[in-house]
Amino acid sequence: MHILLEFPVSLSNSVRTVFDKVLVIEDHALIALDLETILLDCGVRSVVVAPTIAHALKLIQETVFDAAFLDFKLNETTTLPLAIALREANIPFAFSTGYEAGDSIFTDFQDCAVVTKPYLASDIRQALLTLGSSSSVSRRPSEAG
Repeated sequence: MHILLEFPVSLSNSVRTVFDKVLVIEDHALIALDLETILLDCGVRSVVVAPTIAHALKLIQETVFDAAFLDFKLNETTTLPLAIALREANIPFAFSTGYEAGDSIFTDFQDCAVVTKPYLASDIRQALLTLGSSSSVSRRPSEAG
């Protein structure tokens, strides 16, 4: 599978400042690296990659993230428990997966963006814009009242 990159990709400064730290949950190293590169080129300051469900759950519990990109399957296991954990932690997320947005597997997550693999950098940029408009993005402790 090839991830096509199209550069330059940048977000407006008003959206760019929202994304200090983004979690990428992906078990294929090359795809995770490509997604990390795209996110950094979009102005995300820090990208953390979790290749397993256990690692991702630990990160979600211990780290403040502004957003996340979640592959639907890690090592043939669905990541629905991670989607629930992200939602409970008020971390806006998008699925980055080989499944289509209208697939019935997303019934409980119809409000979530789905970026279908292979994706373009512009797809990730659009997902960031969507996540940035989410009201839960401004949940950083320093901004909380």
